Formats: sequence, structure tokens, C-alpha cells
Amino acid sequence: MKKNLNITEWQKTYPLFGFLYGRMMLSHIQRMSDLYMGDHELRYVLQITSSMNFYRFYTPEKVMEIVVNGVSFKELSLIVQTPINALSVSQVGRIPRESARRKLKKLLELGYLELSPDGGAPGYITSKKTIEYFFESNRLLYEDFAACANTIELMQKNIYSDEEK
Repeated sequence: MKKNLNITEWQKTYPLFGFLYGRMMLSHIQRMSDLYMGDHELRYVLQITSSMNFYRFYTPEKVMEIVVNGVSFKELSLIVQTPINALSVSQVGRIPRESARRKLKKLLELGYLELSPDGGAPGYITSKKTIEYFFESNRLLYEDFAACANTIELMQKNIYSDEEK
């Protein structure tokens, strides 16, 4: 698939790409909106927390290993996470600490986060419920991306074959 398009090629590609990408993202946003009851700051706080929880797991070397071997839900749920507190979420997300604290408590009540186990650093970790949800949700998003990429590749083949005629 050609990676760099000139303006003429982009003008032919954009209408379909914009439609496919927009449909894909709207579908994903709708799934997420239902999960967070429309509270996008809640989504943002969970995103920050989960990203920080798993930061040490997703090293460049580990990502390459995952690309080759894959990873199961069971493996993801056994990862030792880095507990995160409200101050860290506040600083990374650039939101008031009290807002971060309230959102973390709400996510705890909803079962999307857990308190770190005793003996470890205090803070919040991503729950197995959340890992399981996103394991499936991200599969759906990947399917949307794959369908979009396949359509664009077909479209590009048609554009270039028309130019050769």
C-alpha cells in the first residue's frame, strides 16, 4: 500500500477514507460512551490510570514479543501493575487533584479500578473486569481498523489502475 499520497491522490481517497474512519471512530466512541455514561472525564482518568498501571509491561522489547507471540486475557490479568494515586493522575492529566480523586472513586465504585493489594504501594490498579472489557472492545476496534485498511488498499489499487489506463 502506498504510504505517501500527493494532493490529487488524496482528493480521490479522502471522501471514502473520511467516511470509513469517521464511522469507525463513532462506533468506538459510542461503545465507550455507554460504558462511562457520557462522562468523558471519567474515561480520560481511566485511560491515564490504566496506561500508567501497565507502563512497565509495555516496554519496546515486550511489545515486539507480543507482536510475535500474542498475549491472552489470562496473561494480561496476571501482570503486576504499578499502583497510581490521585496526585499522579492529576499531574499527568492536568486536571485538579480533587477531580481526579472523585473520578478514581467513581471508577472504583463501578468496578473498573481496584485498590492495590495490601503490602504494595497504595493506589489504584485496573480491575480484571476492565481488562476483560477492553480485551474484547479493542478486538472490535481492530476489526474496524482492518476493514478500513482493506477498503483503502482496494481503493488505492483502483485509483492507480485507472491512472495506468
